[in-house]
Amino acid sequence: PYFGAFLAAFLGILFLEILFVRSRARSERKEAINRRLKKAESQKVGDLLLQELRKERGLDEFGNYRYFSQWFSSLYVQSGYTGRSASLSVAGLLIGGLFAALTFWVSGSLFAPILILVLLAPSAPLLFLMFSRSRRQKTFGAQLPECLDVVVRSLRAGHPSPVAIALVAREMPDPIGTEFGMVSDEMTYGLPLAEAVTNMMNRVGLEDL
Repeated sequence: PYFGAFLAAFLGILFLEILFVRSRARSERKEAINRRLKKAESQKVGDLLLQELRKERGLDEFGNYRYFSQWFSSLYVQSGYTGRSASLSVAGLLIGGLFAALTFWVSGSLFAPILILVLLAPSAPLLFLMFSRSRRQKTFGAQLPECLDVVVRSLRAGHPSPVAIALVAREMPDPIGTEFGMVSDEMTYGLPLAEAVTNMMNRVGLEDL
């Protein structure tokens, strides 16, 4: 019964996460082709826009990890999650508390509910982030050939690299649109191309990139 409760919690998290992400994605597609352009429409431009995009991804305003654990920071950034980290913690506690209460109601014992709460409260947010990262990387990988085609056509037309990258940021949806937009913004504010692309690779975590 304990394994069944844990499995039910895991499947419930995935189901709710898929519904939430799909609903948010449909809403955002109606307003702008990607998140960066949507924010630019609200008059957030230049360095302020870049800083906000970094912060909502779990980075500081300079693009450095904010969390003590590098593994967790990398997972958080690569998942593409843009909500508050506190929301994940609260969700984990609520899910763990719910299944702990159900287990106590079924078993009448305190040991199993406490164990479920201790295991599920931290693991539920991590499972959510890992699933989100996997899905995001898969989408990014599927977009990459088209993105490279846009860059190549732009370069063949005689445009410099920054213009080709900015074209991807304007013409392609997320996740690749916003990621290339951040590359474009970082280059605008002084980073060399190689460093800006390396930053994107760290944010995405996809080897093919």
